[in-house]
Amino acid sequence: MQNTLHWSFNCIKLNQSFFNELKSSLAKYYASSNNCNEICRYNILANNYWNWQFTTQRQNNTKGYPGTKVGELSITRKAIDNGTLSHRIYQDHSVAAEYKEYTLTSSNDKYQELTGDWQMKTSSYDIDYYKGFTCCGRISEKGILEIDLADGVTYTAGSVPDGSIILTQWSFLDTIDEIYKDKRQVTILWDTLTLKRHREINHFDDMVLDIEGKPLMLHGYAVSGEGLETTYFWVDRNGKTAIMITIFDTYVITR
Repeated sequence: MQNTLHWSFNCIKLNQSFFNELKSSLAKYYASSNNCNEICRYNILANNYWNWQFTTQRQNNTKGYPGTKVGELSITRKAIDNGTLSHRIYQDHSVAAEYKEYTLTSSNDKYQELTGDWQMKTSSYDIDYYKGFTCCGRISEKGILEIDLADGVTYTAGSVPDGSIILTQWSFLDTIDEIYKDKRQVTILWDTLTLKRHREINHFDDMVLDIEGKPLMLHGYAVSGEGLETTYFWVDRNGKTAIMITIFDTYVITR
């Protein structure tokens, strides 16, 4: 079993603190009975954390995350009577000094394809001129991404290729295993603002982590394509993404 980080972890400097935080987060999830059907939580670890060791000021109270942790992500899903899922995604990232909240709906199946309108709200707790941002969006009947800004301006930002399913990166956490097995063409709506088209999903490796003396088998998928740095997903035997590695951050499932 592995007691060192796989090469896919995008750390400029591999450090024991990062590895300990990663394993601690995984241990809390896999030791619990929380199977993440309705509410799923991830700790956000900084890949370059030694440059980001600081505390942030929020509502006149100092709040910082310990060690390499720089934020939290929670995803709440609820079934709706018409056969869809509602999703509420909440992210707090201390380096960006920003909260983000997304609300959207998807199909209630193994792909969780995006349906209907969605909304994104951000608010900053940094001492800066930027205080927040709100927008709404949808995919039109012709497959065009339309974004509505708070000042009444609407703009288009690309189109979905024919035959492609569209989903957010947060739904991808649940569905990448099935999409890979079924060889589906996928378009990712990244941060609900940008379409990442023609994504390639490749299984590149497996690894076994030692989590408190128990083996955790994970399958590795690399998602790449034009306009998006390669993102790595480590998926457990139940098809749930345990770890997502982006260029700046690593998301680790937890309780």
